[in-house]
Parts: sequence; structure tokens; C-alpha cells
Amino acid sequence: MVRRSPLLRALLVQGALFNFFEQALITLYLVVALRTLGMSTSAVGILLGVGAALAARLSACVRRTRLVALVMGFALIAPCVLPLSPHDSPYLAGVMAALAFLAYGVGLTVYNVHSIAIRHESVEAEYQGRVGAVYSFFAFGGTALGAAFAGWLTIWWDPQSAMWIPCAGLLAVLLLFVGFLRRIEAAGPAEHQTSEGAWTPA
Repeated sequence: MVRRSPLLRALLVQGALFNFFEQALITLYLVVALRTLGMSTSAVGILLGVGAALAARLSACVRRTRLVALVMGFALIAPCVLPLSPHDSPYLAGVMAALAFLAYGVGLTVYNVHSIAIRHESVEAEYQGRVGAVYSFFAFGGTALGAAFAGWLTIWWDPQSAMWIPCAGLLAVLLLFVGFLRRIEAAGPAEHQTSEGAWTPA
């Protein structure tokens, strides 16, 4: 069912690649924040949670629209400022990280609200569990592989320099996802139909 639906395929590929590069970047940032920038573990924990906390409040007010690409742009682009964190100013580095994780958390949570709604409306009720399992397999698989990828990168570069590699991957994922959505919209409503005949609202 996922293979036959271009929209579900686009969401699946985007989610797996995003988790891969995002997890690699976050893993590297934890090392940089604690060892290079001199932040405490408590400060890093607060920074990682600030965006998700605000997004939890906003998500209840957000309707599912075609702006999934825009909100995913926040989640993909915002963390790319982390490699620019200054070594000599932990305070400025903390402010930069707070803003980055704020945009990241809001964008990711709003995107999840919309993408899950799209998935549920595109799949017949009896297939929801199996389709959800496919998404979970690729999502968690991408997360695990991304963390391992971060460790491999540190063999060749220092952690802060290595962060640019997953950043480039995140930007490539955004371009790929936007391209998927544009092709789907250009193809017309027929491309939104799943193998069971369910229609995805635009």
C-alpha cells in the first residue's frame, strides 16, 4: 500500500532520511555542547526540550494543510546553525541552540500532526496498524543508523566540523521532499489514490 501511493512513499522516505541525518547531527552536537562549549548536562537537556514543549501547545491549534513542506523546512534548516556555535561564548552558543531547537521542535511537531493525519486519511482502517509498523520500522531504523553514522564521522573529523555533513544531508532531504510534493500535486488527484481507493484530501 505504501509502495503504490506516491504521497505515502514521499512521507516514508522523508521521515527515514530526516531521522538518519537529524540523529547524526544531534549526537554530534551533544559531544560538542558538553566538551567544546562547556555547557552543563542540565542546560543541554533544557535546550533539547524547549521546542517540543512549545509545539505541544501550538499543535492543537494547527490545521492540516499543504504547508507540511514549510514546517518541515523549519525542522530541517534550524539545526544547521548548530555548527556555528562559538567556542568562546557559551551564553551566545546557548541562545543560538535555544532558537534552533525551538524552530526545530515546533516545525517537527506540527509536521507530525499533519503527516499522521494524511496517513490515516489515506489508508483503510484495517490496514492502519500494518502501515504504521512500516513507518515505525524506517523511522526508528533511520534514528539508530544516524547515531552510528555520527560515531563514524568522528573518526575522520572533530565533532563540530563533522556536524556539517548531516546538515548537508538535511538540506538535501528538504529539496527531495519538496520535489516529491510538487510532482504529486502536478500529477493531479489520481496520484493521491491508494491501492484501496482511499483519497487523500489536498
